Amino acid sequence: MIKCPNCGERAVNEIETYNESLRKQNLSISPILPICKQCGTEVGIMHKSNGGNIIVINGTSGSGKSTIAEILS
Repeated sequence: MIKCPNCGERAVNEIETYNESLRKQNLSISPILPICKQCGTEVGIMHKSNGGNIIVINGTSGSGKSTIAEILS
């Protein structure tokens, strides 16, 4: 389920997940910032894992989040 805080539940095609402005030099993975195409608000994506793992990486700027994500991918 994808839920926009302003618009409510949204279909997958109503969400933009790639944001070119977040790309850093030499970053081989795509930056993801899910936003609602209708209102531009960041959305929450709730996903149930089917036996796999969901890993959330959080940290301040320059703390190594992208490096860890590249290693894990």
